Amino acid sequence: RWMAAQGATFAAFRARRRHLAARLDRAADLHPGAQVVGLFAGHGRELSASQAWRKSRVAVQLVDFDARALARARHDNAAWGQLSTRPVTLAEILAGRVVLGDCALIYAPSVAENLPDNTLAQLIEALVPSLRPFGEIVIPAFTRLPEPGLLELAAEWEPNTRSLARLHHLARGLD
Repeated sequence: RWMAAQGATFAAFRARRRHLAARLDRAADLHPGAQVVGLFAGHGRELSASQAWRKSRVAVQLVDFDARALARARHDNAAWGQLSTRPVTLAEILAGRVVLGDCALIYAPSVAENLPDNTLAQLIEALVPSLRPFGEIVIPAFTRLPEPGLLELAAEWEPNTRSLARLHHLARGLD
């Protein structure tokens, strides 16, 4: 509990959640009524931190391959906002078989840590056609781990880290 409350790694995850909530609020302000998609967003914990979502100013669709995560997201967020869920795999998105719609925002909170460079670049390219003009794709990524080795020790997981230059290269010149 102390590590979760005091550790820099956990603080980074909480900061990510606040950042995504701010992006949801911004999307609602810039694109009233437009759809937002949370891609592989787990339980959607960032939703409860978004004022716009809690006040039903933006509809969110969570897209994930994990039916249990989608069910938990629906349960945990039932009291607020407009939420729909959709079971979809990464392979379906990369193959172009998924139409996400006219999105103001597509965010994917944990894909950068788990996908290799080439797959991440393909995913970004596959998402661009679903954006409305001036829409935004937000894929948070670690440029370094705040406490190297902690996640590997605690969860047997070592997330990918990438420099800013490498992240920009993966976007392949997309605005």
